[in-house]
Amino acid sequence: MPSTTEEIAQKLVAYLGENANVAAIDALYDDAIETVEADPVRTRSGKATVRASMQGFADTHSFRYTHISEPLVSGSNFALHLRFEATNTASGQGFAVDEIGVYTVKEGHIVREQFFYDV
Repeated sequence: MPSTTEEIAQKLVAYLGENANVAAIDALYDDAIETVEADPVRTRSGKATVRASMQGFADTHSFRYTHISEPLVSGSNFALHLRFEATNTASGQGFAVDEIGVYTVKEGHIVREQFFYDV
């Protein structure tokens, strides 16, 4: 299990590069993870809740990352610049997201993530 902020950041980049978001949650996130989204501003708490939300998105959309930056690490935090394209599998409607994710690591797990993007 990765333990430093840099190791966790690199592992998350690897998971995202494989579109393995749910596996990343299982492996890297703390049970008490807090996720803050920008559209609309909302917070989800708890690994099971965050995992279910991501799984629900994956079940209803096809998506792929078109850009994942190298992590910028500062102490117990790191940031990633992410771009992805998604298509709602039911409607066929596609969209693109360009966002910054800021992550906080404590005791070897991601305990908080917050996403910034235009809505």
